[in-house]
This record gives sequence, C-alpha cells and structure tokens, in this order.
Amino acid sequence: MHSTRALKKALMIVLMCLIGLQLHGQNSTVEQWYQVISKLRNDVNHNFLKTLRPATADFEMLFLNKDYADKAMTYANTKWDGIDQVPDHSMKPPRDTDKVRLLMATKQDLLASITNGLPEDYSTLGKYLKDDVVVYGLQYVDDNGEEQKTRAAFFYVNDRWIIIPQTFKAFQ
Repeated sequence: MHSTRALKKALMIVLMCLIGLQLHGQNSTVEQWYQVISKLRNDVNHNFLKTLRPATADFEMLFLNKDYADKAMTYANTKWDGIDQVPDHSMKPPRDTDKVRLLMATKQDLLASITNGLPEDYSTLGKYLKDDVVVYGLQYVDDNGEEQKTRAAFFYVNDRWIIIPQTFKAFQ
C-alpha cells in the first residue's frame, strides 16, 4: 500500500510538471507573438513582414490533408506575390498610441463559430485545419478600447511565425 501511495504521488508530480511545461510553452508563444507585432510596427518596406511568408512544409503542418494544404498555399502565394504593392502601413496601427490585443481561436472554437475577435469569415476555416492548430490575429485599439484595425491569420508552425492573410478565401 505504501508503494501505491508513492506511485500516485510520483504520477501527480509528473502530471503537474507536464502541465507547467505546456503553460510555459503557451506563454512563450504569446511572448514571441508580441515580439512579431512589435517588429511589424517598426517594419519598413515589408522587410520583416516578408520573413513571415509560409513555406510548403508549413501548410502541410496546418491543414488536414494535402489537397487543403495545396489550396491554402496556392491562395497564399497569390497574396504574397503582390506584397510589394501593399501599403507599408497595412500591418501598423493607425496611430502610434494604439494598443494591440491578441486574438486567437482554436480549430474547435472555429468549428463552433467562435472567432474570439477574429473576423467572422474565419469560422469556416475550422473544418480544414488539423486539431492542434490555433489561428492568431491582432487588433489595434485606441485609448478608449475601440477597434481600429484587425489583422489575421498568424500561425505558429515549425518553430516560427507565419501569416496567411484571409486564409478562409482559399476555401470559398
């Protein structure tokens, strides 16, 4: 009986450590996201933004199957190929004093039509994503907390941040 109690205690400690590591990983991801947003605020000629262009392997990690990954990649490439025509301020807040809010929705959220501040069109994306995917966005708000600009969809994949603007349009 004493060894059963010790085993339960050891399992509880291991479980608590795993939960702590997962929470630390989530906090680290959020911290990295804020660093990305800070760099976007100071970006010139989309030099930093261009580092967020997804690679083929990124699509394969995000989407349920190759067909979905290919659709998303084809759509994203058309957006990224025209990046130099996008105004330099497109990812920046309207005013330097605007604050940023983190927006995020899991696949399960999107399937339940819960977008947590992301544009409503993103709810359709849930059925195409792998189970562990989170879609991130940013919302610039003024001093009164009123929305000024929203941008999505950022993904953390393959140990880096990427953005696939208006990803949902790939599946319309």
